Amino acid sequence: MATDAKRTGLNNQKRGVCVMVSDSLGTADTASTGSTIATLPAKSMITGVSLMVSTASAASDTLDVSYAGTVVANELAADTTAGTSIAGTVLAAGSYSATGGDIVVLDGSQPVDANFAGRVVVEYIELDKVTGEYTD
Repeated sequence: MATDAKRTGLNNQKRGVCVMVSDSLGTADTASTGSTIATLPAKSMITGVSLMVSTASAASDTLDVSYAGTVVANELAADTTAGTSIAGTVLAAGSYSATGGDIVVLDGSQPVDANFAGRVVVEYIELDKVTGEYTD
């Protein structure tokens, strides 16, 4: 029998997609060693990554986002207009981890400058939590 996904009664009361927003990031947070902004649980899959720019970096400056040691969003433009959200392309090969892992923000091919400030938004699914069944 198929799962009843209507939001009636006790059906589909579990969350589907989770969203995590980092604290404000600057150049000290994006150095070549990177900065861990979150740790996802086992059996999680990243479905989206965005960069919300508060203060733009110089032209062509970029950030990368890795999950469990693999870059999942490459070359997010940090030089965009302040107040703009840039959606990154999630690289499917690294978007799932059976054991979970850290989400790390790193400098891209052209490191951000001292002016940069922004936040990373990560959308993900915990595969064991998306059953559509009701729980307390």
